[in-house]
Amino acid sequence: MLGEQPAGRGEDRAQGQRFPAVPVISALGVPYTKEPVTVYSRGATNIVAAMRNHRVSRLVCVTSMGVEGKSAPEESLLWRRVIAPILLTMGRTIYADMARMEDIVRGSDLDWTIVRPAGLFDRDTVTSYRAEPRRLVGRFTSRADLADALLREATENRHVHPCIDVVTTGEHTELPPGLGEGGAAHR
Repeated sequence: MLGEQPAGRGEDRAQGQRFPAVPVISALGVPYTKEPVTVYSRGATNIVAAMRNHRVSRLVCVTSMGVEGKSAPEESLLWRRVIAPILLTMGRTIYADMARMEDIVRGSDLDWTIVRPAGLFDRDTVTSYRAEPRRLVGRFTSRADLADALLREATENRHVHPCIDVVTTGEHTELPPGLGEGGAAHR
């Protein structure tokens, strides 16, 4: 458990030391619900406090492209006017708490990166996904691509202090079952 010391070691050994090379990755998540959600904001509060206490400086965390509440202008009219608003309504309580999480992280003195994937789906291999500090066109992000982006951000410090969107790209992208042809992968 974070903060516990092995037997025989004083708690003060870790106090005052700085561990800048030890990145923290937060990938908290809950399913869509109408109930109030506090997992993200409470988690961020606890993570930031623990990192300050142990003088760890690098944080990479996951929220969602839905937090911003708008689609990229290049998305289709159907997506922007019908599908995205339905998804944003379904995830309203989650996205609100993710926004609180982002505010907590941004307000910290940590070297943070907030990673915003699109809709997640399973894939065994990493693609030539895109990860950029701007709103990207794309509806889906494979979990393999998200994991790769998180690890690269944590270890390579590619983007310190922005939010970055991550979307899966490529000709061989398999979309989630039941969503048919289309989407970012087939553009």
